[in-house]
Amino acid sequence: MNLERFELWLFSEQYSPLTVRKYLGLLRIVERDVDLDVLPDLEIARYVYELDLSVAAKNNRIKAVNLYLRYLERSYRLKLIREKGDRDYWIPTPKQKKKLLAVELKTKYQTARARMILEILFEAGLRAAELCSLKMDSVKNKVLSRDGKTYRVYYLDVKGKGNKWRQVPVSFELVSKIRDYYRYYGKDPYIFGFSTSSLRNILRFVKEATGVNEFHAHAARHYRAVELYQKGVNLETIRKFLGHSDISTTQIYLKGSKGDIFFEILDLEEE
Repeated sequence: MNLERFELWLFSEQYSPLTVRKYLGLLRIVERDVDLDVLPDLEIARYVYELDLSVAAKNNRIKAVNLYLRYLERSYRLKLIREKGDRDYWIPTPKQKKKLLAVELKTKYQTARARMILEILFEAGLRAAELCSLKMDSVKNKVLSRDGKTYRVYYLDVKGKGNKWRQVPVSFELVSKIRDYYRYYGKDPYIFGFSTSSLRNILRFVKEATGVNEFHAHAARHYRAVELYQKGVNLETIRKFLGHSDISTTQIYLKGSKGDIFFEILDLEEE
């Protein structure tokens, strides 16, 4: 195993130094037993799943191995182990989503703020911290070309986990709503200017007002992922969209070709 080159690859993929150290440490332990460069897929699975470790420790090892397989450009991925009692993530129904987006709170400002939060969460699939750190200059656009045609695309420039930046495609309709909201209620330079704890409080009022008591910010992220998957967007594109470092977090196996994130997420019309 060439862990020196793997380390350089991790930094080129913009992983944080802490994350790099974590995965290198785990893979140095793996390297004592097996060589992932040459080990067949089924032998990798047999080695990992037979380790005498706790579920949490084994899952950390699986994530490290999957990341190394991604570095090797191998499509095989190990499935994470679910502990007894694990539950599937709660995801709102389309009817519940509609109810949430139509929420009415005590004041015009509270209503506008809650609706804007929900619009962004459901379309952009952001983490809570990513939403809270959004600035107005995070809302951008650019022109793309394909097959001799040009398209203007809109996106949010988002700083995610490990200080990794990604471009999250969004519709012009959402951008227009953000601009209107910022004009009246924005807290320069931030669109919202609140903390994640404040966001939880706002969403608590939303739950009370709508009766959708299971809702939380991450549920909208899962809703968007499922929505894209059902639309036919391939898993690697969804991984990029959500900012996951490993495809196993998004789905167990990598399927489909590596498409352009803007052309797959957005329904583009030629300029």
